[in-house]
Amino acid sequence: MTTVVTELEQKNADIDALLDVLVTLPFEDEQSDILVSKLQELINDRQKMLSQFIAVEKNAESLKEQLEVTRRLELKASEIRQHRRDLMLTKSRKSRQLNVYKSVDSNR
Repeated sequence: MTTVVTELEQKNADIDALLDVLVTLPFEDEQSDILVSKLQELINDRQKMLSQFIAVEKNAESLKEQLEVTRRLELKASEIRQHRRDLMLTKSRKSRQLNVYKSVDSNR
């Protein structure tokens, strides 16, 4: 196995592990922002490695495997993004409802 392949597999594992952590971390947590930035760095590094990999790899099966990994990571990331978006919307709605109740209560 070449160095590029080994590094790429490690980068894939790092991204996957980071996505797993983001699933469990509340979006309000400050650590969440740091991890998202780290995820962006890892993805940028992976893209650079993929460019190197594509330049040297001629085996269609290996290329196809990396494409599948990309799709899997992309799906996982989009599910996490949607889940976090839903949580933020729910929090926003609850906050508005609470403000309405406070307003009604203060007008009594």
